[in-house]
Amino acid sequence: MEIADIFVINKSDRPGVEKVETELSALLSIHHRRDGWKPRIVRTIASAREGIGECAAAIEEYRTYVHGSDFQKDRAIQMLKDRLLEAVRSRLFQSLLRDQSTALRIDELARQMAERRIDPFTAAEELLERSFGKDLEKQE
Repeated sequence: MEIADIFVINKSDRPGVEKVETELSALLSIHHRRDGWKPRIVRTIASAREGIGECAAAIEEYRTYVHGSDFQKDRAIQMLKDRLLEAVRSRLFQSLLRDQSTALRIDELARQMAERRIDPFTAAEELLERSFGKDLEKQE
């Protein structure tokens, strides 16, 4: 489960707010986020416009932290890498299916797999070697 960036306790003029804040503080004291951020707890009474400035300040503090964080930069790079690989995967798949002989070979390999004459990894390797004319190294 992810821990929020900021906890806002609204209606903090109601009974029990201290208990809620204590429980949140206890939870936060035993959990450490991978990005190193320590979430703030802010009390508000929105109907009375109380705590809004503190809430805005907490948001700005987090925003400043994120922009200077190596963790966030690394995370953004990983997300873009995943997006790139998904685009490549999609293009490879489209390329494979465009060729009629490859589509027929896929059907034949699926039949062989159903008959347990070939495993899915060997079939995939054969299909890729045939389609792209490369000897692909097996990763173990």
